[in-house]
Amino acid sequence: MVRPGEELDGLVEGPYHPHCGLYGPVPATYRLEHTGSDRVARTLSAWSVSSSAAIATMTALWGLLAAAIGARTAITAAGVLLPATPLLLPRRQGATREAREEAAGVV
Repeated sequence: MVRPGEELDGLVEGPYHPHCGLYGPVPATYRLEHTGSDRVARTLSAWSVSSSAAIATMTALWGLLAAAIGARTAITAAGVLLPATPLLLPRRQGATREAREEAAGVV
């Protein structure tokens, strides 16, 4: 039996799953290929530590937010803010179109 809201949840979250599967490994592979062979282990360790720290920090902060404003409101805020997270990614200033296409693998 389908509970109310599950259809909406599937429609909203559905498009994110392919993007998570694509846009996690692709940039990581690109960065590792351009990392010196003497720094690969350090890079992987740093990614692991920073990822775990970020997850722990955001879980604690969102828990505090949920305690302050309520769990449903905090979950709603997360759902609204999630699509805006690509805007937080760093941009290369002054990159030419050819350089952007080469970095994206379009060449």
